[in-house]
Order: sequence, then structure tokens, then C-alpha cells
Amino acid sequence: MKIQAPTLTPVLIAACVAVAFRTSLGDDRSALEPLFIAGRGHTLLQEIAAGEVWRLLTPIFIHFGPVHLLFNMMWVWDLGREIEKRNSPWFLAGFVALVGISANIAQYLASGPAFGGMSGVVYGLLAYIWVRNRLDPNAGYVLHQYDVLTCMGWYVLCWTGALGPIANWAHTAGLIGGLAWGYLETMLVAARGGLLRRPQFVPQTEAPEKSAQSSQQTSVVRRFFSGSLFISLAVLAGLVALVLLLR
Repeated sequence: MKIQAPTLTPVLIAACVAVAFRTSLGDDRSALEPLFIAGRGHTLLQEIAAGEVWRLLTPIFIHFGPVHLLFNMMWVWDLGREIEKRNSPWFLAGFVALVGISANIAQYLASGPAFGGMSGVVYGLLAYIWVRNRLDPNAGYVLHQYDVLTCMGWYVLCWTGALGPIANWAHTAGLIGGLAWGYLETMLVAARGGLLRRPQFVPQTEAPEKSAQSSQQTSVVRRFFSGSLFISLAVLAGLVALVLLLR
């Protein structure tokens, strides 16, 4: 596989930095209004029907404060590069758009239009790389266990409410979106015979082709469900925290 230099990842970071300057890191309400998913007192469908379709995505470029901006840009640089250099800028663009819009809509439905940040996309990138590495030995993405533990620890901490108002539903939607995308892509690769096969003993009474295919599918499913337990528990913890907060 040809490894290519990232081009879209720096553009995403530059866009976030530009929006941060334009909105005074989230302090300029008048500059923020056109970027929120919906205007004050309006519904999502009203805005979109009026032609302001950019609002579905632009909240991901909004950041509130230097720490918020720096933290997200560090992860975008690390995770975005990994995906872009092994696929293409177009692949990353589609991923960011789909996961970003899903995360924005989820957060809007949960808390209204006044939110922003790239963290929903970051969780999607993290989950996608994790699943691809977990299920496909040939995926080749670089993702350290420490990074996974850090992000998931932060995810759970945000749901406790100890850090103040956080776009937790955007995080959750991004996480689920990345897991789903990575899993479905791996199943597609497996269906095309693109997964590496591990050497194994095949009884003489069993057809080698059938045995290899069956073992490969069983291995993929087993590795997905055993390895996804940690992230599944984190998502469940978030949902439980939400229920407790709403009671």
C-alpha cells in the first residue's frame, strides 16, 4: 500500500484555528451564530430548509478556549494523518463529514444548538483505527494502547459532569460511528478475501478452503467482540450517566 503525505489533515486544523480567531475562541457570540447548527429560537429543519446546510457540519470547527482547541488539534493531527496517509484525502473528508454531522445532530437533539468542537470526530477517528487494527492484521494503523486508555478515560470523566457542560452525545455518536464504519469496512475487506490468513492445522477430513474461510470469519468475530468490551462498557457508562442526570 502506498503511503501518502497528509493534505486534508492540516487543512482541517487550519480551519479550526481560523474559526477560533474569528470567534475569539468562542467568546464572540455574533460570529458564532452562523456556525451553530441552528440559530437561537429556530429548529434544525427550519435552518436547513432555508438553505443553510453548512450548519450541519460547521459546529465541529468551533472551539471554546485554547485548551479545547489544542487538545482536539493534537488528536486530529495524530489520528487524521494515520487515516489519510493509508487511504486518501477524499476518504478522510467523507469520514469527517459523515461522523461530524451525525455527532452534531445527536448533540443538538440532546442539548440544543449552542455547542462546538472536533471531539466527536476525534472519537470517531479513534474508534475506526482501533477496530480496523483489531480485526485486520493488515490494516497497519499506528495506535498506542495508552492513547486509547487516555481517550476512553476522558470520555467517562466527561459523562460524570465534573468538567462542566460537555458535548457528551457528540462524543458518543462519534464513537459509535467510528466503530460501525471500521467494523463494516473490515467485513467488506474480509468478503473480498483481503484479510491475512494465519497458518493453522487443518484436519485431512475437512476441505482446506472451507476450513480456512470458516476459521478466518470466526477469528474476526471473536477478536471484535472480545476487544470491543472496553469501549462498549465506556459507552454504557455514558448512557447510564445521562439517565442519572435526567432523573
